[in-house]
Amino acid sequence: MNTQNPTTPRPCHMQAVKSLLESNKEALADLLPRHIRPERLMRVVLTQMAKNPTLQDCTQASLFGSILQSSSLGLEPDGVEGALIPYRISGVMTATFQPMYQGLIKLAHMGGQIKVLYGEVVHENDEFGQMKGLDPYLNHVPASSDRGAIIGAYAVYHLVNGGKDFEYMTKEEIEKVRASSRAKKDSPWNHWWEEMAKKTVLKRLMKRLPRSREMMDAIAIDNEAGHGKGSLDMSGAFAGTGIEIPEDNPPAIAEPEPAEPEPQAPENAQEPPPDSPPVKSTEDLMFGGDDHENNPE
Repeated sequence: MNTQNPTTPRPCHMQAVKSLLESNKEALADLLPRHIRPERLMRVVLTQMAKNPTLQDCTQASLFGSILQSSSLGLEPDGVEGALIPYRISGVMTATFQPMYQGLIKLAHMGGQIKVLYGEVVHENDEFGQMKGLDPYLNHVPASSDRGAIIGAYAVYHLVNGGKDFEYMTKEEIEKVRASSRAKKDSPWNHWWEEMAKKTVLKRLMKRLPRSREMMDAIAIDNEAGHGKGSLDMSGAFAGTGIEIPEDNPPAIAEPEPAEPEPQAPENAQEPPPDSPPVKSTEDLMFGGDDHENNPE
């Protein structure tokens, strides 16, 4: 008996994903930047699914929508430039794409106005000092041996025209951002805390940077995916792409209509007169009740 729930989205088993990537290879080639080929994208995606098996429980539409988001930004979903993160949304496992620290650095440099951009975490045994105001400065000398616990993180930029600035956040401030994350169990904070901390302070610094369209899109995608500001609906992600993805919800299985109950005689019905012929039941009409009574076997 087929026990498949007709409302359960189709999961992304690795072989199915590999087949879909191969069948849409030409369409993907038209969408991907030159430095990312469909064959490499396939290896990257399958590798990430093997590292995080929960991605195999996500819907196909959400996974491929996340891949398209990554491709539109020119980032690989390899866990370095970007990551495929599974979230449970309304009871359904949904794959999302989130740009990582290195991915934001890459996008920021595409504008051509940034000379230096980086982030660092600060430990309690490091030599560190920072000051804001009319004469801001930042000094950080990492400890050569035991650096101790992390106490904060900062990001710095130098522009081609000579401008420069920095942003510092304490660990407590960073943890407040982490607490607003959509997921707790599968959150990227659980796997890449330092990278996520540097990305958090970098995003705050980027508010004062010259920003390209790609960088603004990446920040919007990250905010939506990581902090629950959107539904992560991928229904329109494939419009005009030429990519064909099977519907996540298979056709519903038709349920048999319930049989109508046989009419019951009213409680005050009178018995038929003695000389009236007996009323035959449905069983008698179908199988010949008189024969059964006269010729029992």
